[in-house]
Amino acid sequence: MKHLLIIYQSRYQAQLQKKMTTNHAHGRQKNYRSTWVGRLLMGFVNPQKKRKIPTLKSFTPSESAYDMRLQTEYWAYLQELQNYIAQADGLDLNKIKLGTSLSDWLPMNLGDYFQVEAYHHRLHLEQAKRVMQNPQFPQ
Repeated sequence: MKHLLIIYQSRYQAQLQKKMTTNHAHGRQKNYRSTWVGRLLMGFVNPQKKRKIPTLKSFTPSESAYDMRLQTEYWAYLQELQNYIAQADGLDLNKIKLGTSLSDWLPMNLGDYFQVEAYHHRLHLEQAKRVMQNPQFPQ
């Protein structure tokens, strides 16, 4: 959870706040088309791919102890994300561009961002399931 929060807070939160409140991509909604950068990032976090991709050091949590405040912060993050998805209804997802976790010079569109987020969360949910199925996991 902390890893997902770090990425969101350091790379996407401010961009989304700005783009979703100031963007004028209303009007005729076109079919969403993924960018090559979006497809690349989706490939990294696709839960159906079984290869391991190490995270960037800047996105790695410093502590491993679980804190209940983290859960509260994570749920607030999911609520914020859900609100952005609702706000995006009727927007041209191809027009709104966000810098990526790799670089501001490698933008993806808003539709890509939502898909990458969904894949990334699913990836970590699958990891958590595997950890909990381990016989060594505390019951």
